Amino acid sequence: MKKIIFPSEELKNLNDLSQKINSAEVNVTVSVLSGKYYGSLSLKSLKCKSLVITGQDAVCFSGAQKLICNFKRYNEHIISTDLSSGLSFDRLKYEGRQMIMARYPNFKEGELLGSVTDIDNINKRAKIWSNPSTGYLHSLHEAEWGGNCYKINGYKNGALNLAWIGNNNRGKNYMKTATVCENIFEELDSTDEWFYDVESGKLYIFCDGDFNESAEIEIFTSQNILSIENCRETDIKIENITFCDTDRSMFKSPWERYLRSDWAFNKNSVLEIKNSENIKIQSCTFTNLGANAIGIYDFAENIEVENCTFTNSLSNGVLILGNPDSTYCTSSWGGVHKMHIENKHKIGHKTENFPRNIKINNSYFYNLGTEDKQSAAVCLSLCKNVTINGCTIHHLPRAGINICENSFGGNTVSNCDIFDCVRETGDHGPFNSWGRDRYWSLFKFETSGKFGKYKKKYALYDMEEHNIIKHNRISGHKGFGIDLDDGSSNYVIEENFCYGVGIKLREGFFRTVRNNIVIGAPLDLHTTFWGNDDKIYSNIVVNEKPLNVIILNKGYTTDVHDNYFVNSDKKEQSQKLLLGKENYFISETVENIKTGNFNFPEFTAFNLNFGKDGCPKPSLKETDNAQKAMEIDNPLGVFSSLDEGLRSASGAPDLNGIYVKELFGKNILTRAGVKPNDVLILINGQDPKKILESNSLSEINQISVVRQQNLTELK
Repeated sequence: MKKIIFPSEELKNLNDLSQKINSAEVNVTVSVLSGKYYGSLSLKSLKCKSLVITGQDAVCFSGAQKLICNFKRYNEHIISTDLSSGLSFDRLKYEGRQMIMARYPNFKEGELLGSVTDIDNINKRAKIWSNPSTGYLHSLHEAEWGGNCYKINGYKNGALNLAWIGNNNRGKNYMKTATVCENIFEELDSTDEWFYDVESGKLYIFCDGDFNESAEIEIFTSQNILSIENCRETDIKIENITFCDTDRSMFKSPWERYLRSDWAFNKNSVLEIKNSENIKIQSCTFTNLGANAIGIYDFAENIEVENCTFTNSLSNGVLILGNPDSTYCTSSWGGVHKMHIENKHKIGHKTENFPRNIKINNSYFYNLGTEDKQSAAVCLSLCKNVTINGCTIHHLPRAGINICENSFGGNTVSNCDIFDCVRETGDHGPFNSWGRDRYWSLFKFETSGKFGKYKKKYALYDMEEHNIIKHNRISGHKGFGIDLDDGSSNYVIEENFCYGVGIKLREGFFRTVRNNIVIGAPLDLHTTFWGNDDKIYSNIVVNEKPLNVIILNKGYTTDVHDNYFVNSDKKEQSQKLLLGKENYFISETVENIKTGNFNFPEFTAFNLNFGKDGCPKPSLKETDNAQKAMEIDNPLGVFSSLDEGLRSASGAPDLNGIYVKELFGKNILTRAGVKPNDVLILINGQDPKKILESNSLSEINQISVVRQQNLTELK
């Protein structure tokens, strides 16, 4: 056993420590003395059988570089100092304060993207910018499916020339009404903003009042701090270390878009594990990071994250991502939706290049995804047997936990407290999954649940074991609590407490939903496959409308029985799915169910303890912010405004369209090509709601609809 004290006369920095550990042939323990250390630690192909790195009190590994600078007054609002030219950093601290890259509009805490404006306003302001090519543009995806970001390559003909960085798997179009521009000198006009001129090397900071002429700054120059690669023969333990202050990877590292989840991936991570096994990360803190905190890639086995804290960072907490060569499914959004089953005699994984047996236990995730809006506390793609247990997850822009496809299953989410998510995006839930695997586009790419009879045989070809979502509290007032989207199959969802958000099953097979409590939202059943074999029983649903059913395809086999539907509207008792089934329609107070003060036999042992001890808890107040669908009277058919369920089922970009439930005979809409389940967006350039309500449609010159998740011009 070799015992190492760091730092020492021999080991002055993290690079020295890397070389010492990598060359060791006997077991190593490293005791890191209290302090802040800059640089990175790279562990590759270790020869020792055991490595333990333990931080003493207050140990911090930083991705920054500390400088003492001489500042002068540049003008009455701005101070400046000379750095070297050609530096590359997107983040910095000034006298210990995190600064904001010069931006328009100015940053406002708690607002979408920190405050936004219309792209037309930005294009008008760009007329006075001396060098637009220093800038970046941030926005949301046009349908709120995450974010989209761009480098600015100049200004021409009254508009910015934008180069998409590829950070969304559902296309480059962005929301024109929600844009932010940054890194433009002329926008340096607010306290704590900064701008660095790469060519001159000058750093400018907005400072109206007194300032320290000799001040400490930290420029964040490193994107990675600890990498572990090709360590398959060594047991590794990293404990009691804070990882902080790394540079932003958004515009500096490549984005990868493969397969058919909505997500693109920037794999840059502060702690990266690849082709390694038997690693434990314990009692560590990850904060103020410019990329993923932990990235687990390609082959990785027996990795455990225990009692860790993840806060105030730009992207994912933990990204678990296999190599696409591990799957037989090669369909992708950027390529072709295969209409046949590839490798129909091959089941499961193709290679071993994927993570398996990963545990994330008793950890805390807060305020992540501050810039990367397609992010989560934990994101899984092409992996197997991942357990997320006893975690508290809150204040995130999108999902708390995201599973990108059915491959390869065996995952468990249990005892977690997930709340205050879906803050800046839409059309998903705090838990989100997809199952767009080989079977999903068999015969035809379509999203209304057709061809289930032919797809069922292949539904589990890429999913080797079922997923379990058990005993979690998921609360919110936007989206769906547990959102099993396109093709998600083979799930057991049990003993969850959902408040303000419900459980959604879109097209897929073999889902069991049992012994859950849902308050203030329905069970959503969308575009149900033939022979789906979903079982929904012994749940408590407290909502006026307990089931929200959108498109039951012929031959469905959903079985809904022995549920307690509390305080529901009487007309809901005759829903098609409930006919001939034994369910219970009763009255009860929300407070009794919320506190567990009820007497339903299946729930006598229901435990209301969730998440990591000592962490914040959600406020379970009775509010109802959901937009409800309202039917529109019109002799042409049956129409309705959109709610979250109809929006999700149709793939509409927002809640502004009109859903077509039914059309009567041959009429002006059918002749224009409109079909049931379309969403009307514009008719003759006008709001379709006003036209239908006024019953004034006599001619159609132009009509646009959302069909199969695509905006389509019919005339």
